[in-house]
Amino acid sequence: MHFKAKDIINEKYTVIFPIKQEGASESYRVKDSSMNRYILKLIDKALTPQKRFSSDGNLKEIELLMEVDHPCLPKLVEHGQINVDGKNFVFLVTSFVNSETVAERLLRSSVINASDAKKIARALLQALKHLHDRPTPIIHNNVTAANVLIDLTNDNIDRVILTGFERACHQSEAMQQDFAEGDWFSLAPECLDGASTPQSDLYQVGAMMYQLLFGMLPWYCDLTSIAAERRKQFVLKQKQSELLIPMVSGNEIDHNLLNVIRKALAADIDERFDNAQEFIDAVNGVITVTPPAQSPDKSGATASNKISFVTSSGNGFDDVAGMNEIKQMLKHDVIDRLRDIDKAKRYKLTIPNGIMLYGPPGCGKSFIAEKFAEEAGYHFKLIKSSDLASVYIHGSQGRIAALFNDARTNAPTILCFDEFDALVPIRGSHGNEYQSGEVNEFLSQLNNCGEQGVFVIASTNRPDIIDPAVLRRGRIDKTIFIAPPDDEAKALIFEKHLQGRPYDDDINFARLARLARNYISSDIAYVVNEAASIAADRDTSISQEIIEEVLSRSKPSLSPDVIDDYMHMREKMENISKPRRRVGF
Repeated sequence: MHFKAKDIINEKYTVIFPIKQEGASESYRVKDSSMNRYILKLIDKALTPQKRFSSDGNLKEIELLMEVDHPCLPKLVEHGQINVDGKNFVFLVTSFVNSETVAERLLRSSVINASDAKKIARALLQALKHLHDRPTPIIHNNVTAANVLIDLTNDNIDRVILTGFERACHQSEAMQQDFAEGDWFSLAPECLDGASTPQSDLYQVGAMMYQLLFGMLPWYCDLTSIAAERRKQFVLKQKQSELLIPMVSGNEIDHNLLNVIRKALAADIDERFDNAQEFIDAVNGVITVTPPAQSPDKSGATASNKISFVTSSGNGFDDVAGMNEIKQMLKHDVIDRLRDIDKAKRYKLTIPNGIMLYGPPGCGKSFIAEKFAEEAGYHFKLIKSSDLASVYIHGSQGRIAALFNDARTNAPTILCFDEFDALVPIRGSHGNEYQSGEVNEFLSQLNNCGEQGVFVIASTNRPDIIDPAVLRRGRIDKTIFIAPPDDEAKALIFEKHLQGRPYDDDINFARLARLARNYISSDIAYVVNEAASIAADRDTSISQEIIEEVLSRSKPSLSPDVIDDYMHMREKMENISKPRRRVGF
């Protein structure tokens, strides 16, 4: 980076701080003499491909930004040329928005709920409609999570801005794009063959919707070379592959939304949306979408309904504050045995069939399950009751059996069931008669599944309505109460959520933990995010005073009465079998 904080660019803009350096460009947050904030982009002319300049020698990115005017697109304030250290640079200044990228949001939350994903998609499509519906359409060519800003002015996603015009061009231009290897995963197949159309931009919106909902991009290929032959293989793989819909917990995704994504990501360009408005109407439910035809498998399910296994990557248990006993138990009883199969066979050790985590909502049950999968590094599926209902038609017994058969085939496999009470309610109870067959199938599949390399983690807020037969030894072997975090854990949670943000060195985490009485993990995450937003508005670091200011006007999600109810529920659960120690925070 050529400039640091407090340096002055072009005798007008004072650098607040550098943002990033990428290729030939550098980005800075700056302010003028009136304290108005902007984003300044500095581009090294010598390092910029000639094709990104017009015949007049002007940067195409600037020319295109001068053409557009839309609330979901950057507003060009000023542009020009300057000399820095003997090098010629182009600079452009755009309006500032207190924001974060979608990529940054996904780093924190892994997935985004369906409602917010629709909001983001609608805003992007409105911006693309403005670009495409012109006498000479503009093709953006770079709709990725890193180039989409979420306005943080309000708590809700009310405004989204599409940036990243480096690769934009008029549709009439024959412009062969230069994509890095990592960019390929979100591109329409035709882009890699050199063809860019409005449908290519819409394809990228579909890829981002998939990423928002499932925490991954829709296509994966192990690329080790950017040679032309390798690129052709990747294009062919995309065109021949069927789109897989993973199972994830914590996200309500209806059939129409899945069909919208399937249509947007169709390999055949003629099967995709014709224009941005049609895509918008589909997201809004104004039109019903018929997905591209899929070939049925032997069980009668379409290929698009199959659920892909995922090998998780991440920090594992390092991201989990507290819960030391459960982490140690999972590592000793499951992970270590899976990693040393010979020793396990010699001592005739088997992994447990499964554990059930229960307790108040928001205390980390699903989180510890996800982090366990990351720690183990094996195949896993995250499964919610609504996922089974939508993917396995009416939760049929045959599909439940297929789920476990696939898990055994790909063993060692971890199956993480969220909202377990909805999957295995007490048989014969009012309103659940029709589910007896499904519960019986679960009982059959759970029997000694650990011996076949399948480990089940079930989480629930309502263990009292689960069929007791599920919880016997040989099926779900351990039941563990996950309580709200204690002060020590809350201090660690505050510290983890502040990591990577500018905060004062003298933060008293122990005091914050004491002030956050009855707060759960999600409450603390909210407090830190609010404090970060306030600090950003003030252009200062996050301080003890700001965090306490947010705490003073916040309330915990769980009332003392709710916590007491769960403590009584725990007593009843532990009276059924041997008393168990509290394990968790």
